[in-house]
Amino acid sequence: MKTIEQDMERMREKLYRTISQNGFRLSADEVLSVSRQLDELILEFYKKKEIGATERSYPG
Repeated sequence: MKTIEQDMERMREKLYRTISQNGFRLSADEVLSVSRQLDELILEFYKKKEIGATERSYPG
């Protein structure tokens, strides 16, 4: 999971830079695109985390 966490951190930093470069307009197309990419990484992280918790709860 470290890789996803690192990817999330990099994407978060990219989002901050992109927001700054776009005059802090959160509705700018480029900002929304990067934000969506970060959202996808976050969803992937939580899905994998949930699957891991489920596997530990039900030893098989």
